[in-house]
Amino acid sequence: MRRVDTMGIMDIERISMGIMDIERISMGIMDIERISMGIMDIERISKSKVHKFTTKNMDRNETHTSSVIHAGRLTY
Repeated sequence: MRRVDTMGIMDIERISMGIMDIERISMGIMDIERISMGIMDIERISKSKVHKFTTKNMDRNETHTSSVIHAGRLTY
């Protein structure tokens, strides 16, 4: 009977270790969410920079050259 009891305690310890692992995974998911939020912020910043750049240089036909550059990137 004592062996069975100690085995049960071992199982509980294993389960608690699994819970620890789940907590670590969920923390990792939180970190990934923070990183993706940061990427969203970078995208917003880059969009605002592009927008400002094109609005400043509309007279120079910069939008046409930028579309040509994008086409070149797509071919590569």
